[in-house]
Amino acid sequence: MDKAKNTTKSKNTEKTTPIDDEYVRTKRPPRTPPVMTNEQLTAALEEVEAKYNHLKKLRMTDAESHLEDYRQKLEEATTSAEQYRTQTEQLLTFRTLEQQVREHERKEKARTQEDKKRARTTDMESVLASPGVTPNMAAHARTIHMYEDITGIKITPRLDSRSSPNAIWDLEHTGNFGTLHFSLTYNTDETVEYKPYLQKDKDAKLIKSLPEYMTDEITFDKSYESKFFWRLMNYNHDPQ
Repeated sequence: MDKAKNTTKSKNTEKTTPIDDEYVRTKRPPRTPPVMTNEQLTAALEEVEAKYNHLKKLRMTDAESHLEDYRQKLEEATTSAEQYRTQTEQLLTFRTLEQQVREHERKEKARTQEDKKRARTTDMESVLASPGVTPNMAAHARTIHMYEDITGIKITPRLDSRSSPNAIWDLEHTGNFGTLHFSLTYNTDETVEYKPYLQKDKDAKLIKSLPEYMTDEITFDKSYESKFFWRLMNYNHDPQ
């Protein structure tokens, strides 16, 4: 009977034993962290980086701060130097090309002047080879040729002026503003008639450079001939 009582007491004891809290905690299912979106992850990462940079600045000493400032200034100076070098190279290239263009223009101008000189020589040779040209006329023509070389004015006598008491010459002068074609008629009364041949559109630059009286027909005394030529060449050779 005592054995039966002990058995019953044992069963009752098992039923009333309390459950251990640690046992309950270990048996609970693990908690699942909340799922974050890409925007939330990005924001969290930026927040962490901001805190890190803030802490990094807090621990940076004065020497490190000065060194960082110097490094930034050095980078800026290096960038500026590189930009300056690039601009300098571009400028040198431009100046080289500009010099080449000027040299080409100079050679073209010299070639044009040489061609005109040959043309004047050919014209003069044609005049000298014309029938009826006397030795005195040939010597006179050579004098004209020399005068052309000195002044740069092309001079051509009109062959049909032999039957006229007045001597008529066709002249051509090339300067900075263009080529002026004109004629001079030497009258028996010691006067000279000047007649320019100008085209409004083609010779606009030349017309603008000349004084008004040289753009129309004028008559002047032969004693002013040298002064007239000096003024003509001066106006057409003024620096541009």
